[in-house]
Amino acid sequence: QEHQESVVALSWQRLGILSVPGRRRLLAALHYFHVACRLSRQGVIAGEFLPEVVLNLAKVLEVLFPPGGNGRTRDAVRTKLAELGFSKQEIEADFLPAMALRNEIDVGHVDLGLFKPDHLALIHAYVFHAEHAFGILFDRLLSRIAAGEFEIETYELGPARPEAVAVVERLRQYADRYIALTSA
Repeated sequence: QEHQESVVALSWQRLGILSVPGRRRLLAALHYFHVACRLSRQGVIAGEFLPEVVLNLAKVLEVLFPPGGNGRTRDAVRTKLAELGFSKQEIEADFLPAMALRNEIDVGHVDLGLFKPDHLALIHAYVFHAEHAFGILFDRLLSRIAAGEFEIETYELGPARPEAVAVVERLRQYADRYIALTSA
């Protein structure tokens, strides 16, 4: 009970960190982590939502640590994690596999290939381990931000990208079909 009370008190202290304007990246990262954790618990069979968990873990890293001018996302993540005090081994073993796996295990691209059982066991083991590692990341990140020792690149709210708006606008020509389905 004492530990639980201290965690709740710390959460209240850290709530102020999230309310600072421009920290939308931090809020988004926490949301993606929450979704990953929820999905990992909702599956009825082992790994049912594993690709989606991996996707959300990768999103955590990409939203927290956007690439600089060279566009190299993984290098940006490596640099920022190192600034937070993670070792090269921790970075390569605990965090970057989420980004690499996201591109290779039927998350954003169709893949009909079958993994060998030992490969599946490794992927499952990584994802199980990653939740703990990402929890440590958030604890360290929030502690360092609270101490004024680290800051995340700010993000100011703005309109949706024109490409995204164009896709949504194309839906308008079929809106009567969607509305009919939702009102039935």
